Amino acid sequence: MDFLVAIKDLNWWAVFVSLVAVIAFGGLWYSNLVFGKPWVAAVGKTKIELQQGRTMLWLVATTLFWSACLVITIALIEHFIGINGWQNGLTIGLLVGFGIAIACSNMHALLENRFNSLVWITASHNLIICVIAAVILAVWR
Repeated sequence: MDFLVAIKDLNWWAVFVSLVAVIAFGGLWYSNLVFGKPWVAAVGKTKIELQQGRTMLWLVATTLFWSACLVITIALIEHFIGINGWQNGLTIGLLVGFGIAIACSNMHALLENRFNSLVWITASHNLIICVIAAVILAVWR
């Protein structure tokens, strides 16, 4: 199947809803209600140090860009292999989440000798957003 045809055939409402869900989940995950404080502590910097040199607009824009890349990639994978239904979406989300997101995070963490709670917080977040996006996209085909 042609890539441009696949892009055209995507359910862009499902892509948009998945993007909003991924962003909302990330906001909750990294809030002080869930893992915000342990994440900042594991990074080894203060919130002020993390924000230095970056505007809120830049942070939001780059987060939206990379989240959109993730959601569109999952949508294309599901489109090319004909995935529908929440169970199949869950399977694709887990495969992409474990097989790519967590595997890459953990390989780098091991090589950089920084395998700590930061890796588990971020890797778990990546796994869950892959599942969220994949399920929404598979259900809403």
